Amino acid sequence: MTLQVVSEPKNYTYQLRMNSEIKAELERIFAKSGITLADAFNIFMQQSLNVGGLPFPIIPEQGSMNLETALMYLTASYRKGMDSVKDEKDWIPADEVDHQLEE
Repeated sequence: MTLQVVSEPKNYTYQLRMNSEIKAELERIFAKSGITLADAFNIFMQQSLNVGGLPFPIIPEQGSMNLETALMYLTASYRKGMDSVKDEKDWIPADEVDHQLEE
């Protein structure tokens, strides 16, 4: 069974504490893509379900990473994401995601 964050019934509320300046900056960043902070959180959760973990690599020394290492991490993350989808039917078409986000 594949869980779909956008379409599954919402029956739980999660509260998160964060700095108000960080929240405002994140809202500004996500608004450029036409999504809310809650939408972004749900997208993060869906990607975590899709790949079975964090949807990006945790790299201790991100600031000093060279191009070769960065490409290695990116390729590994891409493969993990692609391998997590067993069948194309598990993908949600982009226009359906847009429609569900508008609801």
